[in-house]
Amino acid sequence: METENHTQDTTADASTANADVQPANANVQPANANVQPANASNPPSTTTDFRFVPQLDSFDPNFRSHARKLERLLQFEFPDLPLLREAFVGQRAPLVIHDKPVHAGNQKLAMLGDAALRIAYLDGWFWDDSTCSQIGQKMSHLASNLFLAKLGYFWDLEEMVVDIYGEPLKPVDVIDMASFVEAILGVVWVVSGNEVQEVKRVMNNLAKGYMGEDVCTGDWRQ
Repeated sequence: METENHTQDTTADASTANADVQPANANVQPANANVQPANASNPPSTTTDFRFVPQLDSFDPNFRSHARKLERLLQFEFPDLPLLREAFVGQRAPLVIHDKPVHAGNQKLAMLGDAALRIAYLDGWFWDDSTCSQIGQKMSHLASNLFLAKLGYFWDLEEMVVDIYGEPLKPVDVIDMASFVEAILGVVWVVSGNEVQEVKRVMNNLAKGYMGEDVCTGDWRQ
C-alpha cells in the first residue's frame, strides 16, 4: 500500500508540474502573422512620369501638310490641331502633346470614335425598317477593324500615322489603320460638340470613294 500511495503521489506531482508548463510555441505567433502581402496596401505604381517621355507639337510641317490633306478629303475643318495631332499617333505608348499627357497614343480617341460611329450608324438604322438582326449584321461589318482599315488604305492614310517621336509608323497594320480612322472620328465628335450628323457626314465622305454610297443614313430630325 505504501508503494502504491507513493506511486500515486508521484504521478499527481508530475501532472501538477506539467499543468503549469505551456508548449514552447504556445504564445509565439507565426513570423509572418502580421505581415501583409507586398501589394495589399501598397500596389506597384502604374503612374507614368511624363517628364521623361517624348514630346510632340502641332507645328511640324509634315503634320500640317497631312492635316490639310485630311481636311480636304473629309470636307471638315479641324480647329483643334493638338487634338488632331494626338489622333495621328498610332504607337500605343505615353507621350506629351502641347503639355498634355497622352497615355497610349491615339487609343482613347479611337475608343471615343468607335462609340461615336456606332451611334451614327444606329441613328439612321433605328428609323428605317431594319430588324435587330439586320442591324447587328451591318454593324459587325461596317464598324469592323477590317472595313475601317480598308477605307484608310484606300485613301493612303497610312502615311499620316506616326510613332511617339513623330516618325512614320511602319508597318501600319489593320489594327493601327482602323484605330487611326476611329481616332479621327473621335476628334470630329469632340470638336463638333458631339454632333452625330457631323460624324455621319465625315464617315460618308470616307466611304463614298470606296463604296460609291453613303454608309450612314437617316436623320432622326427629319
